[in-house]
Amino acid sequence: MINKNQQERMTFSSIPEATSYFTNQQNALKLEELLNPDKLNLSEFRHEAHIRLDKLEQLLAQYKHFYAQIITGTSKEMLDITSELDKVSFQTVLNSSTTTLNQKMFQQALFFKARESWINNTRIMLNILENNKQHITYDGETFAFNNDELLIQFDICIAAMDEAADFEAEFLKSKRVSMLNGLRKIWGIIKS
Repeated sequence: MINKNQQERMTFSSIPEATSYFTNQQNALKLEELLNPDKLNLSEFRHEAHIRLDKLEQLLAQYKHFYAQIITGTSKEMLDITSELDKVSFQTVLNSSTTTLNQKMFQQALFFKARESWINNTRIMLNILENNKQHITYDGETFAFNNDELLIQFDICIAAMDEAADFEAEFLKSKRVSMLNGLRKIWGIIKS
């Protein structure tokens, strides 16, 4: 695991490079296994799953740190460039870019919140399975509960995990669309 000092020294030359790094690190955790009932039925796996979630939390912290650096750097570059403009042009660019930047930061914050929700609810689900074995049976396909309160808690976790995963998928899809639209605009300017 990377400590805070190493995290602060971690640099990337581009957003795609950072995205690739974080995606590869996350894929290496094999998080899809945390949804496999055959694996979740095993106490040893549940312990391993907590370790994977610790690593995912660390990756999320690294990504937040990187994102903050990008936002700070982008804001400084924008101010350096726009400071050369006349007052009216400066105000127009500032208003437009500030709104866009705020929207992107808000969307990214929602992504971080969704990821944190997924992690937290996955931990709760694992703890329910681990700490209540006497109330849970596994038939090879699904978990059955002889305690309605545990079943409700378990279902709430699964629903929250699904909601977070759906949000993340939609967020990533909108980022791809936004990037493609940006590339189309640049291509249109180049072709003009």
